Amino acid sequence: MQLAFAEDIQQGDFILQTTQDFNQSVTSIQLYTKQANAPIYLGISCHIQSPLPLIELILMDDAIISEYPKFVTLGIANFKSTASNTINGVLSVTQTYEETFNKIRFEIADKKMQSLQTAYRDLLNNLSESHQIEITLEHRTLGKHSYIFSNNGLKDLLKPYADLCHLQ
Repeated sequence: MQLAFAEDIQQGDFILQTTQDFNQSVTSIQLYTKQANAPIYLGISCHIQSPLPLIELILMDDAIISEYPKFVTLGIANFKSTASNTINGVLSVTQTYEETFNKIRFEIADKKMQSLQTAYRDLLNNLSESHQIEITLEHRTLGKHSYIFSNNGLKDLLKPYADLCHLQ
């Protein structure tokens, strides 16, 4: 099976990349945006073989906050999480000879797949409906960090891929 990236599509502040199979069916999407004045990215990925979307915050260059992996608490403004589906973050560090960056993967803890899918669907719908996305990251040794992204274009780019991202 041969995979190829389609042309990037930019709408508002988000860029969409799609991966297609040999039949030109979309098998995955990646949406990402960048903070205006800093090397900080917010990425959302959905794949046909994954029951859940992947949401990540990527910190590069001077924005890096840790040299070591950490488990952090995440907050998203205007997102009402319940005690059963609070959002945590897994901070990983990637170091190569070319670059170093932190990736914070969003994780919602739940024991039932249906509850997880509902929580992620609610999170993505909430992100796409807001005018801006404010993410707060907190750790006892790292302190509290806040990141604000415009979500201009996210809703329109997600809409055609609602099935792939399990938004229905």
